[in-house]
Amino acid sequence: YWQTVTELFGSNDPNQIQAAVYRSVSPAARVAKLAPVVVMDALRGLDYARQSLDQSLSTLAHATWQHIKAHHSSPREDDSKSLTLRLAGGMWEIDNSALIPEFKNHLNSLAPRNQHLPLVVEKLSAEPVIGATHLAKNLANHQN
Repeated sequence: YWQTVTELFGSNDPNQIQAAVYRSVSPAARVAKLAPVVVMDALRGLDYARQSLDQSLSTLAHATWQHIKAHHSSPREDDSKSLTLRLAGGMWEIDNSALIPEFKNHLNSLAPRNQHLPLVVEKLSAEPVIGATHLAKNLANHQN
């Protein structure tokens, strides 16, 4: 881990690392480069990484349930038997065989008792822009 930090920030001194992050044009993108190392350390059971990953997945699960509550609180007209969540982004590329089940466990632990649809959680197989286009098309059809 520290080797990656040193390579990325040019130092393993916390003050110099913090200064390098703040000087970055895109601080989030620079810090995100540590994600593969943190995820792999978490999967190996290292406490710092395990806590970070658990907190991140828990926060994402909470936000997901808030979205579901706001936008899918009643049964859907199409009589779907489940609600499908498709995950996209760099984090799921690191090790989706471990991360997706862990995320689903976080979701299941937070599931409201009155949740009427089981959740299917899977990695998006198409490019995200295809899904965005599909959503825009559906929205346009509902507004007409």
